[in-house]
Amino acid sequence: MEIVFDKKRLLPLLRDFHTISGLRVGVFDLACREVAAYPVNLSGFCKLIRSLPKGLERCLACDRTALEQSREKNPGEIHIYSCHAGLTEAAAPICNGGEILGFLMFGQMRRTADPQGPCRKVVHALTEKGIRPEILQSAYDCLPLAEEAHILACARVLQACAVSVWLEDSIRLQCESLPRRARQYIAAHLEEPLSLERMCDALDVGKTTLCSQVKKQYGCTAGDLIRKARMEKARQLLERTDLPVGTLAGQVGIPDYNYFTRLFREQTGETPTAYRRRLRAKTR
Repeated sequence: MEIVFDKKRLLPLLRDFHTISGLRVGVFDLACREVAAYPVNLSGFCKLIRSLPKGLERCLACDRTALEQSREKNPGEIHIYSCHAGLTEAAAPICNGGEILGFLMFGQMRRTADPQGPCRKVVHALTEKGIRPEILQSAYDCLPLAEEAHILACARVLQACAVSVWLEDSIRLQCESLPRRARQYIAAHLEEPLSLERMCDALDVGKTTLCSQVKKQYGCTAGDLIRKARMEKARQLLERTDLPVGTLAGQVGIPDYNYFTRLFREQTGETPTAYRRRLRAKTR
């Protein structure tokens, strides 16, 4: 069973949450990867932290820990916490019954009850790298500032959004496996210019995920899968029609006659014309 995130449905909800709260909000999958967010860009303060390899590592580890802790809470319960840099964040699981499908998370907010500024460890690490303390403080001061009541209100709205995401089918369970859907997509768009980027876009999946699952299922790359599908279709057309080879090549998405002939020969050991001639002789 595969979990599919519909970014077109998710983004308006994330944008509305940001408009109301002023906070950056994102959707994360079960592997703790950000699927979609609004605004897309991080705050200036968080960009400074993530400009350091150790800072980025700590941010990602903090996100993973927060989502794991959110997973351990009662279904639907919100998890409010402080990140490693001292900012207030919250995570809410997106559930189908008792099964967690993903998470909503908001963050990059200061509490009025904690006016100290950024975590000292963060300040020390960044100033060591040549970032002046006043620049860091200025970026910190630009972050949203909220009282406890406002934080709790935002958390409850986030919780409601997590329910809405499932009810509005913005996240759904996909029974058909990703490799099979990739083959179906290729078959349906064989005449078009197919690329890995275009397939990933259509299937709403990352390149790494698509390539690894196709390799695991079929023992070949996604590019090989496209070429095999085109050559199989070409063989069928050579067997069943009298189309000129140049026309036939265009119908399987390879308008370059010379490239098509070379590729066909690599796959079959024969040119398209020789392949057709041999089949016709056999039939006679």
